[in-house]
Amino acid sequence: MSDGTSRDITRAALYESNDESMAEVDLLGLVKLRGKSGTVSVMVRFREEMAVFRATVPLGAPMENIPAPHSLIDTHVFAKLQTLGLPPSERCDDGTFLRRVTVDIAGRLPSLEESQAFLADESPAKRSQLIDRLLEGSSYADFFAGKWASILRNQRRNDRHRPDTYAFHEWIRQSIRANKPYDQFVREILTATGTIRDNPPVAWYRNVGGDKERMQDMGQIFLGIRLQCAQCHHHPYEKWSQDDYYGLSAFFTTLENKPARPGEGAFLHRSKTAQAKNPSSEENIGPALPGRGSLDLSPGEDPRQILADWVIGPENP
Repeated sequence: MSDGTSRDITRAALYESNDESMAEVDLLGLVKLRGKSGTVSVMVRFREEMAVFRATVPLGAPMENIPAPHSLIDTHVFAKLQTLGLPPSERCDDGTFLRRVTVDIAGRLPSLEESQAFLADESPAKRSQLIDRLLEGSSYADFFAGKWASILRNQRRNDRHRPDTYAFHEWIRQSIRANKPYDQFVREILTATGTIRDNPPVAWYRNVGGDKERMQDMGQIFLGIRLQCAQCHHHPYEKWSQDDYYGLSAFFTTLENKPARPGEGAFLHRSKTAQAKNPSSEENIGPALPGRGSLDLSPGEDPRQILADWVIGPENP
């Protein structure tokens, strides 16, 4: 307790399993497995405090025939399969591989000519060569531009937005087609300034309104984390605090939408104090990166540049 004393809160705490078909927890926190393999989490809550217990239940199948990894992703996938005691599937035949990889990369089925050529190819490297050909083709850029347009909320709310929506979609497609480095792609979106006509990534700021909404989108899209829970309390499954939430929101508070051409606004950085108010503490919090504290910004400096450096930095886990 806050006064330094200890107390057994077993009966006062609340326990919740995220998958009751795999594990159930009673009122005293006793977890009982239900015969399924996988990973399960149990959240424990007492007043404003939260903690999470995670357990892995392996299947226990023989794991002698795990193939050699061909990439970093393979290394992580095979390590997880070993932890779960779950053997990988058998290697698929050439026809199945051709169909799967063409659908996954190009968003279409292979043509008759592609199928005949691939099945007749006796090169041991033909699978990796097929992947390279698909990535170099226009279908890949077309297909993944649609995926990224959805992720970045590129949508037409009315006919007036039609040219802007097309411009942002084409910018995404051309970025993929040109194999633009991912860190550059992210930076150009997060630091976008001006009009959509002149700088299409500005459309993200129009489509996602509000400082907190932009911060939440940024976290989920580019960091792979959900920060919404930290808006009201410490994140139950992660390390994020309310101060982290509002410190990250503050990076977007200097942006202003000013009239430009008729019917078009320009998003511009304003020379003002960047800050967001934590409603719990009533404190104004300046731009702050988790674990690093508030930043010392020079007058007129756009804090989004520093945010972009952190998001794409190799030291950011």
